[in-house]
Amino acid sequence: MKTFPSILLIALASACGGDPAASSGGADPGASGPGGPDHLSSAEDLPAALPRFIPDESWTTVPPSKGMRLHQYQLPGADGGVSAAGEVVVAAWPKGVGGLEANLSRWIRQAGMDVPVAELTEEQFSRRTVRGFEVSVLRLDGGAGADGDPAGAHGAAGRPMTVAYIEKPGHPGVWTVKLTGPIETIQAQGAAFDAFLDRL
Repeated sequence: MKTFPSILLIALASACGGDPAASSGGADPGASGPGGPDHLSSAEDLPAALPRFIPDESWTTVPPSKGMRLHQYQLPGADGGVSAAGEVVVAAWPKGVGGLEANLSRWIRQAGMDVPVAELTEEQFSRRTVRGFEVSVLRLDGGAGADGDPAGAHGAAGRPMTVAYIEKPGHPGVWTVKLTGPIETIQAQGAAFDAFLDRL
């Protein structure tokens, strides 16, 4: 399997800018500035510089659990029910968030995994362009099944997640979209998550 070239990651991180210290904490981005809540209600009215966040019909919009989050959705479990449900959180970082590589490293640690960024496989890391936005997607199973953990659920062998890092050339803001939950739910929601990104 091919690995992601570290030199490109370094270049991307430099281009993103931002405060490196911001990526180490658990704080969510401000709701004001680029990506603020007012631009999310009507995709037709959005300026080209801002992404459109249009949830899947099966996702339930819930009040953000932290005041700084833009959007939060509850996802049905792998069996379609509310048990073993997943969550998607959309956040905006008007001044950036330390660059792509720093965030990839942070998410890998959160997933309880030990893999260098430069050794991420094509299955784990991919990039594409959507409506002028550069979308980097990281998919981590959190070591699902390791050490007797049957599903790799939250806080067990690791924290499975799929995370998108969204940039637009010439725009200072960065957006992140994180899907978390049991590995079965994340896998079942994979197509819906990708479609969510493709509607940006």
